[in-house]
Amino acid sequence: MRLPVLSSGSNSGSSADYSTLAVALVANRVFQKSADPLIHSAPFARLLKEICADIMPGMRFQRSAIEILHEAAESFVVSHFKGRLSRVFLI
Repeated sequence: MRLPVLSSGSNSGSSADYSTLAVALVANRVFQKSADPLIHSAPFARLLKEICADIMPGMRFQRSAIEILHEAAESFVVSHFKGRLSRVFLI
């Protein structure tokens, strides 16, 4: 997914100076509108299998189990960063 590039507004004649926060907010909107996973499936599956191989060698996974764990991991990461972001704005 490509994020939009924010220009300085040279076409309109005004110089709009985008701060880091504005760029982050635009990126946030792009990610909220998309349904693409934040963590790619193949690397996540490899990491999951590597971690589980240390615990129990020879363990196998159904595709649906990997997908469920992938969704749970993404949900955890999003909720974790949401909590961090709200604390930043409260300060």
